[in-house]
Amino acid sequence: MKKVAQNMKKQFLVSIVSLVLVIDMYTIDNPHFYRANFFWGEPRFEKSWLTTFDISLAGGSTTKARNNKGQITPLLTIYGLQNMRVLATNVHNLNSANPLENILIQLAQTPARENFGKLEYHGQFSTIESTLNLYQNIVNGFFLQAYLPIRYLRIGNVNFVDQSPIDDIFPNAQTPVWVDFLQNFDAVLSQFQLKVRSTSEASIGDFSLLAGWARNYEETCYIDYIDVDAKIGVLFPTAKKRNEDEVFSLPVGYNGHYGVPLKFNCSLGYWEWLTAGLHIGALFLIEKNQIIRMKTAAEQNGFFDLLKGNAKIDPGTLWEVSGYLKADHFAKGLSCLVGYTFTRKDRDCINPFDTIEFDPLIVNSDQRFFSWNMHVIHFMAEYDFTKKSSDLGPRLGFFYNLIVGGKRIFNTGITNSYVGIDCSWEF
Repeated sequence: MKKVAQNMKKQFLVSIVSLVLVIDMYTIDNPHFYRANFFWGEPRFEKSWLTTFDISLAGGSTTKARNNKGQITPLLTIYGLQNMRVLATNVHNLNSANPLENILIQLAQTPARENFGKLEYHGQFSTIESTLNLYQNIVNGFFLQAYLPIRYLRIGNVNFVDQSPIDDIFPNAQTPVWVDFLQNFDAVLSQFQLKVRSTSEASIGDFSLLAGWARNYEETCYIDYIDVDAKIGVLFPTAKKRNEDEVFSLPVGYNGHYGVPLKFNCSLGYWEWLTAGLHIGALFLIEKNQIIRMKTAAEQNGFFDLLKGNAKIDPGTLWEVSGYLKADHFAKGLSCLVGYTFTRKDRDCINPFDTIEFDPLIVNSDQRFFSWNMHVIHFMAEYDFTKKSSDLGPRLGFFYNLIVGGKRIFNTGITNSYVGIDCSWEF
């Protein structure tokens, strides 16, 4: 009994250490258009009753985006210039007796010409993100995973450059109604409860709970091992949603949608030091009804929509494919990794309830609801300080996730440094 008690005490202490200090990169609420994806990680070790708690800290910032052609643009010009001339087109019940609304009416009646009434918006995006990731192996390779990110998102230094040409009718001056609009810009938008300013959001992300199965197979002839795992679960919408009254507000998670993640990982070991791995995954987001801002004219584009309405939103599925090569302990405890991830989010389908105020074809022509994609290169260096015959394995590592291509995304590279201890215990 004394020996059993000592073993239980040892198991408890080691498990507590592992819960506090181990670090890994497995992520569920991972792909977002506003920053590079994190590395998806390697297959789970199948040892029965192994407990792991991962914690990481990452961050990055940018003033650039990639538009629908993949070209680098100012951050808030990701969807093109903001066309303010047509801001009130097809907005019903505007009151010409209201001086502020009358500015919008006159502006919409002004003849179109190249870049008239268009603004090029600039800003800086920054993020700090921590992830909490708990694994519990059971038996025969089965395990559970709980994952929760915590994020701080900010868009600051918001400003614009007027792209309107000098008016031929009014030499050396702008069109009077356009001048009135710019001088009363905030007041005009406040008529529709819209605010244009720097924004920041701090919140937990979307919580995920998954069940998986892992297998580490070493009975091979020409390679060292084959490791695989597969997972399925539920993503819960616990993150703060986008504030529809803040023009540049971002959702911290997937904006209130439940999801079903499916993940598969595989790796092959060669020559006792080289690992080649593959990740394939998808996140199926569930449709829901939501009040959002929607465009009322085909010429409108960008972040500015005056009217809100109820709509059924069928969000696009997120797909990811990733591969990597890892030189594992090739120089004592030093390991290095280079990987690549391609991510694509399918377009959202918006079905407004009020089809008189909101034409579904016009609403769905908004680039904000179009698909986006991202190409990311992952770089990692890690040193493992584990000694032989030790149950504890301290590690020190560094990740950098570099965006090298994509469409309709912020061009935000992400740095992630970490320390950790691997712990194993048995009943």
